[in-house]
Amino acid sequence: MKFSAPFFSFLGLASAACHHNTHLYSRQSNPTDYSYYGRNGPLNWGSLSPDYAVCNTGTEQSPIALKTSSAKPGCERLRFHGPTNGSGTLENSKNTLQVTSPDVSLVVASANGALPGSPDPRKLTLAQFHFHTPSEHFIDGMNKPLEVHFVFQDEQSRLTVVGILIDYATKKTSPPSAFLENVFANVDQVTEDGMTAPTMELNYSEIAGLLQGPIMQYAGSLTTPPCSEGVSWNVASELLYVSQQTYAKVKNIMRYNARFIQGTQEEVDAGAAY
Repeated sequence: MKFSAPFFSFLGLASAACHHNTHLYSRQSNPTDYSYYGRNGPLNWGSLSPDYAVCNTGTEQSPIALKTSSAKPGCERLRFHGPTNGSGTLENSKNTLQVTSPDVSLVVASANGALPGSPDPRKLTLAQFHFHTPSEHFIDGMNKPLEVHFVFQDEQSRLTVVGILIDYATKKTSPPSAFLENVFANVDQVTEDGMTAPTMELNYSEIAGLLQGPIMQYAGSLTTPPCSEGVSWNVASELLYVSQQTYAKVKNIMRYNARFIQGTQEEVDAGAAY
C-alpha cells in the first residue's frame, strides 16, 4: 500500500490466536437498541435480539481481568503503520465516541511460520477506534477512567483489537497525551448522537511507541452487541494519559459505557490453545 504521508513503524507484540468468520459490525447497523442501564443493559443483551444471543451464551466473551505477568513476548510480531500528520473524523455514535482515520494499518507476521489459513505476513486495516468509560479491562485488579479500542480488520474480515487503558494526567510524571488531546479537540461539537467533527492532526508515533512494551493477549469477543467471538485481543500494559478537563467533557457525552468483566486471565489461560 502506498502512503502519501510520512509514517512511523514499530515492532510490538500481538495475539497468537487466529480466528475465522468474524465480521466487523457497524456500531449503529442493528436497529435493536441496547444500553448500559436497565432492561436493555448488559445483563439482558442476549435476550434483546436473536443476533445478540452469544452475549449470554458465548464462551470467549470480553472484557476480562488481565495480569501483567501474563504478557507474552515473542508470539507474533506486529508492525503498526500510521501517519505522523494524520487526520480523523470524531463521531458521536450514540453509545460511544468513535474516530475513523485513513491510512492506518497493521501488518502481522508470525514468529514461526505462516498463520493457519492466511498469508504471512497479513495486513489489517484500521476500521475505527472508539472509547469506553470506565475502562472495560482490568489490569492487576484495577481499571482506569477510559479505554481506547483500535479495531483492525483483514481481508477475510477477521478482527484484531488493540486496547489501551487511559489514566488521569499529572503535570510532573504523566503529561496529557498529545494524541488524545488532538482527538478530542472538537469534542464540544459532538454532544448529540450522529454529530461529527474533525480531529486535529494525529501523530500515530505516540501510539506506536507505547505499544513497544509488553502486550497481554487473549481470544475474546466484541464488547458490544452482537458480542461476536473470534476477536484477537491485545491489551497494552503501558497507559495513555488524559487531562481531567478533557476527560470531564468526554465523560459528560458518553456517560457510562463499559461492559462488566466476563472472566479472568486464569480462566482464559486454562482453556487457551496458544
